[in-house]
Formats: sequence, C-alpha cells, structure tokens
Amino acid sequence: MAEVRYENATRVYPGAGRPAVDALTLAIGDGEFVVMAGPPGCGTTTALRMLAGLEEVDEGTILIGGRDMAGVPSRDRDVAIVFQNYALYPSKTVGENMGFALRMRGIGEEESARRVREAARLLDLEPLLDRTPRNLSGGQRQRVALGRAIVRQPKVFCLDEPLSNLDAALRAQTQTQITELQQRLQVTTVYVTHDQAEAMAMGERVAVLREGRLQQFATPAELYDRPANAFVASFIGSPAMNLFDALVEQDGIRLAGASLRLGGAQRRAVQGQERIVAGIRPQHLSAGVGELELKVALVEEAGDDAYVYGQLAGDPGSNVIVAAGPVRPQPGELIRAGADPGHVHLFDAATGERIGDGGGPAKQTGLTGPRCTLGQSGYLPGDARRAAAPVEGHEMEPAETPVVFVHGLWLHATSWGPWVEFFQEAGYAPVAPGWPGDADTVEETRSHPEQVAGKGIDDVVEHYAGVIRGLSAPPIVIGHSFGGLIVQRLLGQNLAAAGVAIDAAPIKGVYYLPPSALRVASIALRKPGNREQAVSLTPGQFRYGFGNQLSAEESSGLFDRWTIPSPGKPLFEDALANFTRTSPAAVDTRNKDRGPLLLIAGGHDHTVPAAITTATRKLYHKSPAITDFREFPDRGHSLTIDHGWREVAQASLDWLRRRHE
Repeated sequence: MAEVRYENATRVYPGAGRPAVDALTLAIGDGEFVVMAGPPGCGTTTALRMLAGLEEVDEGTILIGGRDMAGVPSRDRDVAIVFQNYALYPSKTVGENMGFALRMRGIGEEESARRVREAARLLDLEPLLDRTPRNLSGGQRQRVALGRAIVRQPKVFCLDEPLSNLDAALRAQTQTQITELQQRLQVTTVYVTHDQAEAMAMGERVAVLREGRLQQFATPAELYDRPANAFVASFIGSPAMNLFDALVEQDGIRLAGASLRLGGAQRRAVQGQERIVAGIRPQHLSAGVGELELKVALVEEAGDDAYVYGQLAGDPGSNVIVAAGPVRPQPGELIRAGADPGHVHLFDAATGERIGDGGGPAKQTGLTGPRCTLGQSGYLPGDARRAAAPVEGHEMEPAETPVVFVHGLWLHATSWGPWVEFFQEAGYAPVAPGWPGDADTVEETRSHPEQVAGKGIDDVVEHYAGVIRGLSAPPIVIGHSFGGLIVQRLLGQNLAAAGVAIDAAPIKGVYYLPPSALRVASIALRKPGNREQAVSLTPGQFRYGFGNQLSAEESSGLFDRWTIPSPGKPLFEDALANFTRTSPAAVDTRNKDRGPLLLIAGGHDHTVPAAITTATRKLYHKSPAITDFREFPDRGHSLTIDHGWREVAQASLDWLRRRHE
C-alpha cells in the first residue's frame, strides 16, 4: 500500500489545443478509494494512465509511496490495472488467466497457486477456476480481471471504467463487490468513471475533472451539498441541478420573472453584483404553488419519486426539472413550482465559482469552468448526469484500443502470451484467438490434428474477421509469418485500424523465393495429399525454419512448448498464388484508405528471408497509405517467441505510438 500524489502533473498530446491533463494536484491517502469522474474527454483516463506509467508526464510529477515515478517504467511501479475490456486470454482457464502474470514474473508454481486460490475465494470464483472466458458471464469475467490484479499484490490498483460493459443490475452488484473487496484489502485504489452515480456510490472521495483540470476533490456528500462551482453542481446529482441566470435585488434574487428572498448571509455575499447564477436541485423545487410557472413536457416516474420536465412559461428553449407532487400533471399542462430558499446555491456569473453559504460553504474549490445557464444545458431524463455546458476542443483521452494477435503455421496462439501481457501493460486490450480448428491448449491441438486439416487462407481470414466484428472498435492487428499475410488481408479490407506484419508469408505478386524458403515450404508441398491434411514439424525442421539463430537448447524448448500441427492448404495456396488469376494470398496493396502498416523482417530468417519482406514493401508503393519497414538483422523466424521477443514488441509499440501521434 502507498500514498499517491499528483503534483502539477500535466500531459499534452502533440497537436492538441489544450493539455489532456492540466497541472493536476491531488493527494490520495494510503489505502484510500478515490474515484476520478467527469464527462468524456475530461482527462480522467489519461490521469490514470500517467499514474500507471502508460502515459508520459510532460510537466510536474507523480509520486507513489513518496518515490518520484519520473523515468520508472510501468512494470516497475507495482501498479495493477483493470481495464474496461477484460483482456482475458480466451484459451486459458480462469485460474490460468489469474496466474499468468505471476508466471511471467518468475514466481514459483506453489506461491502462484496459493495466491490464485486466495483471490478466487475473495471473488467467489473457486467453482469457476477451470472454465474458460467464453463460459463466463460479463460479471464473472470482470471478477477474473480483478483477480488477475489482486494476485499481484500491488501497492496501487488502477481501475479504468471496469463496469461500463455490464448491464444496470450487474453494475450495481459489482459496485458493491468492488467496494467491499477494497475495504477488505485496504489497497490504495484509483477508479475512473464517467458515471457520477457510480462515483458517488463507490468513492471515499471523488475528484471531478473537466477539460483536464481539477474542479473539486471532496467526499460525495460535500460534492452534493457544497459544489465548488457551477460545473460540479450540474455534473453531480441525478436529476441534475437547475441553473438559472438571476438578477440581484435588495432582498434576494430575481430569476425567471419571479423574486426569491435569500437569507442574510447570502444577501451579503452577493452585494455589489448585478447578475449571478442560481442553482436549485429538483428535489428542492416542488410542483404545486410557488413563484415559477412551467409548461410540462413529460413526467419521469422513478419509483416512489417522480420528476416533471418542462419549460419556463414564455421561454420554450429552457429546461427545468422539478419534483412532482402527489398529483401527476399531464404534458402540455401549466403548473407552478416553488423553491426552498434554504437550498439555493449561488455562483459567480463570470467565473462559475461558488458564492456564499447556500447549502453550506465549499470546503475545497478546484479550478473553474465556464458559466452554465438554464436553457443551454439541454437536459432530458437520459442526459441528467451530463455536464451543463458542452466541452470544447479535442477529445484527446485515449481509450483501450483492441489488439488482435494472429499466429502463423506451426505455432499455437498461446505463443503470443508475453506479447499480450506486454500490450496489456501498455494500456491496450489484447486478445490472441487461435486459427479455426485450434484447440485451447497446445496439447489438445496436437491430439486432434484433424480439426485443423483442410483450412485455407480464406477460412482463417473470415475467422479473424468474425473476431473483429465482435470488438467495440477497429483493432490493431499484429501477425507473424502466415499471420502477417492474414494481417495484410484484414488491413486491405479496412477491418483494422493499423497492422504489424512480422516476417510475413509472401503475398501474391512476390516472385522471388530464396532456396531456404522453398526448403521450409517443401515440408508440406512435397506430398500433394498434404493440401487437405495437417502437417507437423520435426525438431530438426523447426530448428532450420525457426531456430536457426538460436542455441539447440532454446530451439528445442520452443518446439516443445509452442508447436502444433497446422493445415497444409495455406502453403499450397501461397505457392500457386502467382500462377492463378485469383488467389486467397492476394492483397489490395493499392488501397489508399487503409490504416498504416509496419513490415518487420528478420535478417537471418530461413522461412521468410528479408528479401521477401522487401519485395512485399515494393508492392505497396502505389498506395498513399503508410507502409513502414523495420529489419532486425541478426534475428531468425523465431523473433516473436525467442529470448529477444521484447525488442520486437517494443519496436512495434513505439511505431504504433508514433503513428498515433
């Protein structure tokens, strides 16, 4: 556990008109549960990612446990992150998903198993440890993601909108579970949400941000009773607070054509001002008798309570929400409403800052935003938790972008495990589904080679296209060997935002095939019957095709761990690509609308020599879309799975970040 401090922490994205996070100063106590909340684009996710080491801090600093995090990579901060997208390995069981990070950090099997069992007990996951994610509900998947964070025993939990994919009933249940779990573990927790009701229900304190600037940091009760400015007043509470332009009079204020007397302290606070903004919550503005006349637009029933939405008489562009009386009015009816003078909040008309003691003095005032006025907020029932004024400028707060990893022939999808973990720590939402017919484990796939037999390139492309169609956004696709060819097909069909093709199999139009590549392909091609069969490698063939730059021991270890039988059909289709008018290995290299592509080559690759990647790159020269190239001169075909995988992963990540900027 540790205290977290933001000290004037600032993040500015290149080309942005304003900072995504602007001089954020915040002190979070050891073991405290703090929620960062605000409308989309307010900077909460960026602030969380800065804490986790996934975003740079351009100015100021962030401290964890008194230690300055400047220059400290994410993996060394002892911070566990739970994302909106659960980022679970589809082929691994619940227990394997929860324990994977421990295994990658070298923690022993016995200790890993103990931590997984303990977390499963806390989260009521013990009966589910042997299930895979596809057999879990949304709430169960979210608990698995939490369990994966818990087993790491971090100093700080970072949760980025973890409940946004759940339905209302499940969200309420999971809110309670997370709150109880945090109280039990007493780990410093920073939680991000755009839902003010969720923030008020869960946080010990809530930091409200707008346009990257802190507005107020206080307890939920204080935010509701004493909002620091008009923006906080409109954001916190459901239904939202009514905000009126008001003229200052001798005994009070005049709003919407009606006079409202103020108490002595409030009258003194507004002396010398001509105009202010008056805020009244719907709960303190009751239908029946009173100073204001409204035309009813609709009545929202909320169980024991009901609220009337309408417009001020003579001002059809305004929107006012009042508490309904025992008799429900009908749409179009004119009613009167009266305000409770003891619950009127006053704000400066120019700055939006709180004035005086209405509802009690503000304990902590953050930086202010523009004035919010009645009639400009556009509130309706579904909008009641939004900001009172639109946020201007660019929304530079990055979401977790999906990443789909595509393996090639003879390697199982779980060989992407370290990459999945690496990209997850970098803030992405990665998945590594297998090819059609692949089983969840290496052992099971080896036991049933008939399941993959006869699958061709089109089958694999359609399989991954189906995966992509189930995602919340176009993903980044990263593929190796034949997976690199699949990446180019998906990118050429505009199914992906960007692609990285590593030692990609030759696409149609690449005529030069060096002898080493032909030798590897001949493993399948020498027997025509292999077109409809599954083909396996021997350790010697793997050493030549994949591990030629590795020690015999490392090559043997990779062979034992990751290799599986693969369909022979893609090799036949690729070999005949340039001898037929149409081919599944054909890629639309002239597509000007596709996302950027990075081609990576291993300089000592026997299976896909660098000359093939160079020839592939030339086929893209007639497209204005971005095609970049990177070579690792001393690497072989195993460059995604051997001891140097991280260097290739880092290069891919750096390229993606540059292209994003």
